[in-house]
Amino acid sequence: MRYTKDGRRLFTCLGRQESAAAVWHEPDRYRTLLGLRPGNKVCIQGAGLSLSGAGFSAMADVLGMARFNRILDLDQIARVVHVEAGITLGRLFGVLAGRGLFLAVQPGHPDITVGGCIAGNVHGKNPFRDGIFAGLVRELTLFHPAHGVLILSREQYPELFDLTCGGFGLTGVILSAKLALEPFPASGIEVIHLPAAGPVEAVQILRENTNSFDLLYAWLDLARHDQGMGRGFVIAGRSHPPGEAKSAIAASAYPRLRTEDAWPFPGFNRISLPLINAAYARMSAFTGSRHVGAFDALFPFANRIRYFQAYGRRGFVEHQVLVPEAAFPSYAEALKKILKRHDLVCGLSILKLFAGKRHLLWYRGDGVSMAIHLPGGTKAHACLHEVDALDIEHGAIANIIKDARLSGETVRRQYSGYGAFRRRLHDFDPQRMFVSALSQRLNL
Repeated sequence: MRYTKDGRRLFTCLGRQESAAAVWHEPDRYRTLLGLRPGNKVCIQGAGLSLSGAGFSAMADVLGMARFNRILDLDQIARVVHVEAGITLGRLFGVLAGRGLFLAVQPGHPDITVGGCIAGNVHGKNPFRDGIFAGLVRELTLFHPAHGVLILSREQYPELFDLTCGGFGLTGVILSAKLALEPFPASGIEVIHLPAAGPVEAVQILRENTNSFDLLYAWLDLARHDQGMGRGFVIAGRSHPPGEAKSAIAASAYPRLRTEDAWPFPGFNRISLPLINAAYARMSAFTGSRHVGAFDALFPFANRIRYFQAYGRRGFVEHQVLVPEAAFPSYAEALKKILKRHDLVCGLSILKLFAGKRHLLWYRGDGVSMAIHLPGGTKAHACLHEVDALDIEHGAIANIIKDARLSGETVRRQYSGYGAFRRRLHDFDPQRMFVSALSQRLNL
């Protein structure tokens, strides 16, 4: 951790595109949380690994939840676990796997907290089939100084429940949650790579296999600007029948991911990224079927923290956008032209299929999700400003929790639920006690 001379902690998001200095608290007693009083601005932080400034603000004290990390109850018959919001996915994985259970929706790193998953309403490796994190939440315990402790569910305070799931931590302190579980693929996952000539073919392969695999997404090579730009493969994994939970052992073997760690000079650039992606594509083409432990399949970035560090001090920008499927072929071609025009290469590009109804500021809907990583800097921001207009033209929505340079005007134009979200939030908390760099940037 780094601090200013006046004792404030320096915060930065994982992509290093948004930062702030603020007073830092990490309580370990409920009386500290319940002792909060209306008036002072507060920002809630889970693991602090967001790609945007959702967990810090220069205008508020930052309240870390990492010490509230207990499992309060586990009903193995009903397959429901009750946990404090600060528990990490990795710790929960280790406990649940030994009992033949797991969370079906999980993002790519085990240090992310359950509270962060709820606030960001994250998705996992097959969102078309598994949905988003809100679908796992059976009940929430929320505290707001002006309202006290509230138990939220789809039956009790349903509007506030929906506002808190995918609410970026702006409705108050999530104290605990009851989550639905699934049987654990204990003996691991068999993964294959299905080659795709481009984005459109990758979507076709995803569509044909939506119900055949537990893990399903596509990797594309957008670091090359020749005729092969966009080639890649679909990564498809099928769980083995439950057996002994050997994969759980790996849950304690990964290095810690810290947002402040970065190489002094970038290892990823216009020259290196095409070479790295080409090598990865060739290696994957000859891999064939391979057995992957469940932990590694669920958390592919757990042992790849150098990927984030290699972007250097300028970091990277992730732009993830959900495009209606009918518009995707036109969108993909236009995006490639924009990247070529700005002479930018992607370090990572991932496709997933989504299904569901759009709601408030949730990253959900019917269509194709496409994520790209660009090395940080003015060129990337200029390029993505043009991509924002492309998103709007194609009726797409950008993932708010992922992109640290989205403006409030862009989000308002993309999300029909922006006005309703903002109105409900101000009705519930007129003084707007809970804020973040994200909420201030988006005028929430």
